[in-house]
Amino acid sequence: MKVLALGGCGQEGKTTVKDLVKSKDVSGIVIGDINIENADRFKAELADDRVSTLRLDVNDHDKLVAAMKEADVTVNFAGPFYKHGVKVIEAAIEAKKNYVDICDDYDATRDMLALDEKAKAAGITAIIGMGASPGVTNLFAKHGADKLDQVDEIEVKWFVTITDVDEPGASAAVYHGLHMIDGDVPQYLDGKFQDVPALTESEIVLFPEIGETEVYYVGHPEPVTLPLYIEGLKECTCKGGVPGMDEGFKVLSALGLTGTEPLDVRGDKVAPKDIAVALMGGLPLPEELPPPLSGFMVWVRGRSGADSVEYVYTSYGKMTVWTGIPASIGTQMLAKGEIQTQGVVAPEGCVDTPRFLAEMARRGMEVEEVEMRSRVLK
Repeated sequence: MKVLALGGCGQEGKTTVKDLVKSKDVSGIVIGDINIENADRFKAELADDRVSTLRLDVNDHDKLVAAMKEADVTVNFAGPFYKHGVKVIEAAIEAKKNYVDICDDYDATRDMLALDEKAKAAGITAIIGMGASPGVTNLFAKHGADKLDQVDEIEVKWFVTITDVDEPGASAAVYHGLHMIDGDVPQYLDGKFQDVPALTESEIVLFPEIGETEVYYVGHPEPVTLPLYIEGLKECTCKGGVPGMDEGFKVLSALGLTGTEPLDVRGDKVAPKDIAVALMGGLPLPEELPPPLSGFMVWVRGRSGADSVEYVYTSYGKMTVWTGIPASIGTQMLAKGEIQTQGVVAPEGCVDTPRFLAEMARRGMEVEEVEMRSRVLK
């Protein structure tokens, strides 16, 4: 199989490409990136004849479609996805080629799901959000839900320390971070989609690897997609936190610097989010910064027979690994024909969860599952 990796020399993309080159099933990998110098350096580092590079701007639709037609599957890391996601998946549909991405923006997720019928008509599978959160978190939720007769509630909670983000003053991850705390964000409450203010309903969660950590409502795809695939779900929420940067995020939000509506700055139109990103490099950080680490916890609650059951899934690691490896696994499963669902679909709607978790375990990625049962005695 031949893979086109868009943004394949970025933080998460590198991890995916390094994992793909370990597979004998991969006949070629094209690293498509607007920064061809970085792509060429990464190619030289890999020293693998199957890897090539291509200067590619995702805004160049015709060149993007042409490059996709030469590959069996495209895996997309070109963020932020609220800006680039839809245009890239539209190119995959036009090219009639399978597609995987790590989309972590809720609005882009909605817009891409709306292209489901077009993707089906093109005969392709487009898996969106095949990273850590969303991605691994969705599959944890699905794994627990599949064991229950009735699923009532799913909670997703995560942290990403500021030291686990490359180039905090420039990366797409930072733009995503500001986007997820901007305005009202979707959650699934009382059996329906509802918008709630970001940064609210703050709580302290004990993540064993790092201790007590603040999390709050954020705009993420899990509450958008999980209710579409898990029947009977009454509540699905997502909260996250960025230790070392939480207070900075709150300040930027209070100043109105998380949006995209241009401000007039002495005659120049400037997006507030661009100002925030420029400021982030100079914001004061805590004297003692947390270690570079990310963590994910998912609670799945419901019933099995007469029992009330709760499953809790926990995992930790570097964000680049927990995002890049799932994207690689999903890409390989799709290219091998192990995923047959056509259309635009989230991981929980198409991926064989035990098979996926086994591939993670084979790569040393540990997941803890805890089961708790209770029953009313009569």
